[in-house]
Amino acid sequence: MFYLKKLRSKEHQAVIIMKNSLKFSVTLSLLVLVIACKNEQEQENTKKIKSVATAIAESVDYQREVFATGRVSLSKEVKLSFKTGGIIAQVFVDEGQRVQPGQTLARLKLDEIKAQTDNASLQYNKVQRDLDRTQALFKDSVATLEQLQNAKTQVQAARNSLESAGFNLRYSEIKAPYKGIVLTKLADENELVGSGNPVFYFGALSNTKRIIVNLTAREIGKIALGNSARVVFDALPDLVFKGKVTEKNEIADMQTNTFSVEISLDDPDGVLYSGFVGKAYIAVAGVKTAIKIPIDALKYAQGEQAAVFVLRNGIAQKKDVNVFTIDGKYILLKDGLEIGDEVITEGVGYIKQGDSLTTRTNKQNSAQ
Repeated sequence: MFYLKKLRSKEHQAVIIMKNSLKFSVTLSLLVLVIACKNEQEQENTKKIKSVATAIAESVDYQREVFATGRVSLSKEVKLSFKTGGIIAQVFVDEGQRVQPGQTLARLKLDEIKAQTDNASLQYNKVQRDLDRTQALFKDSVATLEQLQNAKTQVQAARNSLESAGFNLRYSEIKAPYKGIVLTKLADENELVGSGNPVFYFGALSNTKRIIVNLTAREIGKIALGNSARVVFDALPDLVFKGKVTEKNEIADMQTNTFSVEISLDDPDGVLYSGFVGKAYIAVAGVKTAIKIPIDALKYAQGEQAAVFVLRNGIAQKKDVNVFTIDGKYILLKDGLEIGDEVITEGVGYIKQGDSLTTRTNKQNSAQ
């Protein structure tokens, strides 16, 4: 009996040992599987960052620019009006029409003005006859010197009146002062206009246009006469117009507290029209040297602080850099890199300090 109990006890212990061995085997298998999966994942991650694209940091001369928007106007734009008031008899042009120098644009009804001119002419002829008689009488000692002087004065006054009337008659027509275009017609036939009231807004046609922009007090101090500028227009997206600062207002506008700046533009093909809205980039005096790299090389950026990875002897090294400005697809740096450094431009998000890497493609110059 005792022997049977002992035998059963040994059998029970054997079962327990077998169960524990089975649990250990399962646990070990699971551990091996986990490690294998982890190694496979690490190999996959390593495979993703094994090869990267790079570019070479290079030195560039950069000139900071001030940005502003404005409207195009012709190089010379004036308001044309009649010298005297009256009723408009004829208007010979329409808005947008191009005209030649001296071409008549509009004319007043001349009845009243001609009558004034005729009266002035009659008065002049009368006093001239009076002077002739007074001179003859003076020679005969009949007329006094005072009478002669008065007659001469009356002739001079009549001559001035006649010239004034003739001047008013001539300026009862509006003529084009030079080759140009009628920008705006402000009055039409049979309308009564006053002396000096604008009838046309007129612009000179030339190969030079201008764009007027407004700058803040902080920006105006950076701009000098003669500074170069480039201007682009949404209406002409494929063209960049070169210009220079020709006028700089040193008195701020009372309403906007900004300063107006005029930029002359070269327009040899005559494709710019008055009223076009353009974006002007005005160069600031002084050229600075910066380090140029593709913007894709940035690991992160916050304000002027940023970080990139460079590849040295096949090892990734993180570099802190100071940003100067962004120029399209590139970023210009103040410092933090050396000229010729090989910066990583693709795969940056998966790279850690000290990773061993190879370049997937040939080194590309960042300026390309």
